[in-house]
Amino acid sequence: MPDSGHKFGEFKKNSIYKDLSFNQTVEELLQKPGSTGFKLMENIALDVKNGISLLEKHWGKKIETMRVTGGQAHTPAWNQFKAEICQIKIEIGNSPDAELTGNAVTAFYGMGLYNSLQDGAEKIFKVTKEFVPGEQFNNLGSTK
Repeated sequence: MPDSGHKFGEFKKNSIYKDLSFNQTVEELLQKPGSTGFKLMENIALDVKNGISLLEKHWGKKIETMRVTGGQAHTPAWNQFKAEICQIKIEIGNSPDAELTGNAVTAFYGMGLYNSLQDGAEKIFKVTKEFVPGEQFNNLGSTK
């Protein structure tokens, strides 16, 4: 999954969608289930689903929520699609660029403003958007 953003970016750059925003591209592709771009999105989402499954097996418990950060946090249709494919709630926080939040928590903890890193993270991070699984795409890839 570490190269999923690169794969999608390369697809977009070399396609008829190159002049559209990422949001527009995802929204267009979701309307074309047989297209190469849709299949790429489906494969990326299924990779995420498989990763979640591996973590669940390793930890021995179900993962019910995933927090998304970075560029993907700015694309609502993509997050809804992943929520449906993975059958998991996806949360976006008040600072979609998590490294900035992590830096602030670490600095404030170092300054003695929080008792622990977890305490700081819980006080700084707030969920601002949630995507819950729906019915439109949840059966895709069920034979894979």
